[in-house]
Amino acid sequence: MLMENSRFDYAEQVWIWENDEGSEFFFDVGEVVRFRIEAEEWHDQIPNAPELGDETPQERRPPYSILGSMQMGGTGPITWW
Repeated sequence: MLMENSRFDYAEQVWIWENDEGSEFFFDVGEVVRFRIEAEEWHDQIPNAPELGDETPQERRPPYSILGSMQMGGTGPITWW
């Protein structure tokens, strides 16, 4: 989750956050960021079985995922702080 007033600039291919004063801050690709872990999700993985008949294939989820947030002070790209 990014800060409010964040948007993606398709021309530049970069996320931008505009603060309340109108200044723009850029999330550059490959930049180190600080974030807060909000939730973790674990999903059991089953081996791929041969497809049998009319069964609809199940959507595979990643075995582990993290939901993070940069909506607190001190989070975001470390160059901002």
